[in-house]
Amino acid sequence: MRSLNEVLSQRYVVDVVDPRAGFAMTTWQASLIREGVPDPRYRTRFVARFVNEWRSLQLRSEARFMHSDQPDVGYDSAQLDSLANDLRTKLGRKP
Repeated sequence: MRSLNEVLSQRYVVDVVDPRAGFAMTTWQASLIREGVPDPRYRTRFVARFVNEWRSLQLRSEARFMHSDQPDVGYDSAQLDSLANDLRTKLGRKP
């Protein structure tokens, strides 16, 4: 669990951690940069949970883009792939 938090903390602020449940969630953060400034209309966060008796890590990306009264909800596949690769490198099984 400590290694998971270390990897997440390198690029994100970890908001919620439950070590007994194997759960961590980052804060929402503006991740789209326009003209050098974060665009607060586009926010992302990650949820990570150990499953299968701590043998697997389930990682989920959440993204929201506010362009009207109701946000578009989805996920950011580029950020998810990047974080998943970082986690595989740090937490993956060693040969």
